[in-house]
Amino acid sequence: MFSYRDVVGPEWRCTPKKCYHVDAGLRNWTEAYHFCHDLEPVTTLAGDKRPSLLFINTTKEYQVVKSYLRLSGSKVTTTKLTTFAWINCDDNQREGYFICNKDITGRGHVAPAYWQPGKPDGGSDENCVAMDWRGGFWDDLACNQVHETICQIVLNNI
Repeated sequence: MFSYRDVVGPEWRCTPKKCYHVDAGLRNWTEAYHFCHDLEPVTTLAGDKRPSLLFINTTKEYQVVKSYLRLSGSKVTTTKLTTFAWINCDDNQREGYFICNKDITGRGHVAPAYWQPGKPDGGSDENCVAMDWRGGFWDDLACNQVHETICQIVLNNI
């Protein structure tokens, strides 16, 4: 399922469209965001790519990443310290209007299809978004909670 052919470095696992890197540390949303953006660019067959915080918006990709987490010994699947992984979405600029960044090239408003039923519901206290590994749905959470950090590289336009 995963190949190293697109990326230099054993810490990255790839599909034809994206590569993923799970870090062992648990971080709050801001720390996770900066951790990914501060990683060195990765050389791929498509050229140098800059990592960003994970963004998942399809059931298929959720299944792929969940399988990768199982293979990588992620905290999500081994110790159950957290059932969430941060994704690159927040409503810090305008309350209730969640903006996502699929990669480092731009941001856009998200459709409500991926939210857990009854979410988002946090008001001004829950401005960051994480994906719940138990079902793949999104949840709005307090940005200071600590969860899994997964970085991505988009290999081609999705």
